[in-house]
Amino acid sequence: MINIETIKFVKMLDDLAELTEYGIDKFANATGENYRDKVFYDENTMDAKGERREYRVVLQACLIDDPECLHHDVISYYDSYIDEYTVRAVFDGDEPPYIEVRFTSSDTDIVIEDGRWYFT
Repeated sequence: MINIETIKFVKMLDDLAELTEYGIDKFANATGENYRDKVFYDENTMDAKGERREYRVVLQACLIDDPECLHHDVISYYDSYIDEYTVRAVFDGDEPPYIEVRFTSSDTDIVIEDGRWYFT
């Protein structure tokens, strides 16, 4: 049965997939002009496992791009308010980066890359 939470989750996956078409970049490179054009990750949240590096993905932020006051502040991450899944930007060796949604109560993951998402 589909409920409103399922619809919101699929919408999030679709939105992230669309953003991955334009790239995955460090939050430090976000500007007022490009903030809504690609996926940004917080490079200060790295979790390393061998060559694999994972970073939290930024959902909302405060950006001020004034030459006299450059300010970047993360307000929330995609998984800030829910314990059911995590959303990470993954860099694994020489492979291109991708977004991974990992469920806490299941072995099923979702990979988001190149404008699409799929279960692994």
